[in-house]
Amino acid sequence: MTFMEFFHAEWMWFAGLAVVFILIIMNEIKTVKHKAFIISAAKALQLSNNDEAIFVDIRDADTFKKSHIPSSVHVAAEQLATKLVDGTRFKDKVIILYCDSGATSIDKVEKLRKEHANLSLFSLQGGLNGWLQTNLPVESSKK
Repeated sequence: MTFMEFFHAEWMWFAGLAVVFILIIMNEIKTVKHKAFIISAAKALQLSNNDEAIFVDIRDADTFKKSHIPSSVHVAAEQLATKLVDGTRFKDKVIILYCDSGATSIDKVEKLRKEHANLSLFSLQGGLNGWLQTNLPVESSKK
């Protein structure tokens, strides 16, 4: 049996293999694309200490009050575009968005970068959980 005969007899297997191969490539491209917008906790802290960055917590207000990165500001996820573009406090700063795990913030960063290419936006790697894993401090708001 030649290769061509085998291919004609088992064309469905080859089609399935091609689909799997394409899905793997697409996943790798998405992973590389995400990494371009992610910043480590150490680098984010360095930028913040040099007054070059500002942390923006996009979780809900109650969760923000319970614990957040010191000097971070809370902006509701649905108000991000308006507040970040119009806000003078964010002008000429690296804006570091974070949520609990980093999943929501990376999606918001990708969307906002498409809409507002002039903003310097990043997502905190691992979100607040990643921050805590590196033993960095958090604070809570007084009620």
